[in-house]
Amino acid sequence: MRSFHDYKMEKLRDPARAARFLKACWEESPELLLNALEDIAQAQRQPPGLEGMKTVLASLARELTADR
Repeated sequence: MRSFHDYKMEKLRDPARAARFLKACWEESPELLLNALEDIAQAQRQPPGLEGMKTVLASLARELTADR
């Protein structure tokens, strides 16, 4: 049986899902955003701020503007 951490890392590799996760964390508590970014960076196997995060952030922007 795999751990919840492994499950979360697998799911956060998908940019659209990662964007929804970021949005949900922000809505719950803005302080959770940094932890969420760290989780997504780990799932993407890249340090925060590198090329892989561009796709996640673009998906997040689409998620946030879809609510307007």
